[in-house]
Amino acid sequence: MIAKIVISFGMILIGALASAQVLSSIDQDRLHIYLFGELTKENNLKLNRVTRQGELSACELEFQYVYRDIRARKGAPVVLTGSFSASWTPGKIPGYMFKINAAELDTVKTKWTVTAPPYINITVKGRSFNPYKSGDFVCETGGRCVGYYDKDFGINLAVVEAYPFDAAISWSLAEGGMDTSVDLSRIGDRSNASKALESFYRCNMEINDKLTEYLKKITK
Repeated sequence: MIAKIVISFGMILIGALASAQVLSSIDQDRLHIYLFGELTKENNLKLNRVTRQGELSACELEFQYVYRDIRARKGAPVVLTGSFSASWTPGKIPGYMFKINAAELDTVKTKWTVTAPPYINITVKGRSFNPYKSGDFVCETGGRCVGYYDKDFGINLAVVEAYPFDAAISWSLAEGGMDTSVDLSRIGDRSNASKALESFYRCNMEINDKLTEYLKKITK
């Protein structure tokens, strides 16, 4: 998706301003406003049902969200892509993974740069999953990944009890900087986001059913 953005907007906008060695602050602001207006049209939230050998193994909420970062990037538009997923493998405790990748336009070098936010978090109904954090690292594909070990099924219960399901994602592009946050239900078209969140909830319930069946088998 970022490559598509670079081609469709970067080539047109930067090419039109190529005669200037360095963009003026006014031109940079105009570029930011135009990019933000166009890129927000791509905001979306969707569910991916991940299977392993034909069996459901993970429910992944994938999102793309564009915002103007006034706290860390002087109002420059930033494209966030990422996901929140619930997964389960027979014989293992259910796992959860949260990922965020941030891309921003460098108007001086006229190119997109991709960064891993130094801080990301997700909460459900005000409940942070930080106490369950088992890993926090830069993903192999870029961006930041946080894994959660749900040893007492706390996250699972939080998701099940939060109906209709929604979650707030938070991040910061500056080490020790102030956070920015948004509810998943507010990303892209509200109707589509609501359907994606409902589908995630139902998908997670399917994983719970599989877990229940497995526990019954091993306790007989």
